[in-house]
Amino acid sequence: MKLVEIQLEGFKCFQNNTVIPIQNISVLIGENDSGKSSILRAIELLLTKQNPSLEEYFSLNNISVDEFEIKAKFEVTQKDDANSLKTYLIGNNLSVKKKYKKQEAFKTFVLKPVFQNNNLEQYQTLNAENTKQLLEELSIDELPNQEERRAALKKYIEENWETIPKSTAEVEINFNDIQSHLPIYQYYGSHIYGNPQALVKKTLDNIYSSHFYDESGNLKLSSIKRLKEKVFRNLNKDIEEKLLAKIKLYNPNVLKIQGRLDIDFSRGLDFQGLELDEGTGFKLIDQKGEGSKKRLFLSILEWDKEVQSGLVNSRAVFRAYDEPDANLHYDAQRKMFNAITDVSNDTNSNVQSIIATHSIAMIDRAPSNSIIQVIQNTGVSSVDYLHSDGDQDIINFLNQISIIGGIKNSSIFYEKCFLLVEGESEESAIPKIYKKLFNRTLSESGIVLINLNSNGAWYNFLKLLHRNKKDVTVMLLDTDTQNPNCGANVTVDKLNEIGFGGAFLTSNVFFAGIQEFEDIFPDSVIRDVFNRLYERPTKGKWTSGHIKNLRATCPKLSKGFFKASKQHITHHKKIYKKPEFATELADVITAKELNKIQILTDLFQKVHSIVD
Repeated sequence: MKLVEIQLEGFKCFQNNTVIPIQNISVLIGENDSGKSSILRAIELLLTKQNPSLEEYFSLNNISVDEFEIKAKFEVTQKDDANSLKTYLIGNNLSVKKKYKKQEAFKTFVLKPVFQNNNLEQYQTLNAENTKQLLEELSIDELPNQEERRAALKKYIEENWETIPKSTAEVEINFNDIQSHLPIYQYYGSHIYGNPQALVKKTLDNIYSSHFYDESGNLKLSSIKRLKEKVFRNLNKDIEEKLLAKIKLYNPNVLKIQGRLDIDFSRGLDFQGLELDEGTGFKLIDQKGEGSKKRLFLSILEWDKEVQSGLVNSRAVFRAYDEPDANLHYDAQRKMFNAITDVSNDTNSNVQSIIATHSIAMIDRAPSNSIIQVIQNTGVSSVDYLHSDGDQDIINFLNQISIIGGIKNSSIFYEKCFLLVEGESEESAIPKIYKKLFNRTLSESGIVLINLNSNGAWYNFLKLLHRNKKDVTVMLLDTDTQNPNCGANVTVDKLNEIGFGGAFLTSNVFFAGIQEFEDIFPDSVIRDVFNRLYERPTKGKWTSGHIKNLRATCPKLSKGFFKASKQHITHHKKIYKKPEFATELADVITAKELNKIQILTDLFQKVHSIVD
């Protein structure tokens, strides 16, 4: 059973109904106290029989609630017994609602198929006379006792399920009726990742439980004596052989390893610690330094990954990691994320994972459609995520953003403004121009600069921005892109095709030059750049008159620059390309001269209206 969506209303900081999509691997991002951990806690309440504390009911200023709801949608997987679930399924989904009210036990509801014949729906509670009437109505032979009549009705339902007329209704049920089908909840708090032994205990608990407890969490009483010796042997083997092999990869000085553990069925697995021998006898991990603990952590995580992938369990597992990046250096965060995702992406493990994190190393490695940004405003939380609206091109693009140069998840979610250009010249010059004008970098202002022409997926990226970030997107295009025959990728016609309408083109798109970006620079600046890059072989230098003539003979200044560079190729060993030319222009021009270029003034005024 796979969790695909959860809804919160009235729970902790989530006052209003909040829909949160859940993927196979989900990543929660946001500021401290924004509500990330609250989502993990809500999932725990959903999947277990726990009751909330009074502090978990929404309360802010003079507004408080006496009840809250957690709704969820699950998807049946190949490992589920769909036949035993069919009375609860709408299509391939199980929809569950848990309602919590102060001082009362929680109630559970499912949205399920209901027979239009109410007597058939309620056949188990009918008296004998009504049961007989129902049998007659369904043309089922009369039977002598009530037990046989109900058995006959049960058989009739099983054999005719698909054809019996049904409607859909929300029905209260006993949570026990569905809990064994729901994923097992496993919580990994940040304290575990600063304490390698706690992670070892977690993993050993999973091995232990798979031997002694069934999928409903009930002890396998008949197998206890026979399995105790086997399980104890397997636990020690996992530590002394498999975990040791992983540890030696990071610390070859470790010769032996053993665990202080015992099995007591009244209390479960008793794990007192992990001991290492580096040639001077066994010592507990707690006595090791922080550097050693970090290396051990990575070893244990690798071991845990193998254990989880190897456990045979048809019941799904939902693992919640609360800020696992705490106390870990960058490389360890990267390796941790890889280990978590490897388990979740392994079809044999039947594990979903959700990570609440601040780690950029994790955020930028996650599939973009798995990221949920939690935002709190004046004490009330909401979520944001990238919407595809069912567009398969965007869905495919979301799955590959983390590997596309120049576009990162952290930029999409955290930066305030997207400044899009469609050429290498702009990409080279704009950062220098901005720093010269405002004495800070684009990134310091929360602006991400993206050259669409260097990205083969530019069309789908624009579709993504149109659906999610249109109001914070600004474009600087060459003037000739207004001509559909100009040959550029990004044209006005293409923008209209994607959905950027006239209002956006008027307020958020800026066109540079007579034809292109280089045209906006004054003759004196271009003259100085020519003299720096291509000093004339004769005594005379480039003059503003030369540049004026060049503009007149070459409609595109960049082509004139190329012509000029070819003219002096015998004198100069290097041919400078457009981006280098643009970089020199940005270096030579002064802030005073830049402020006279109206298109740049207008462009940055618009950008600052977004970021400030």
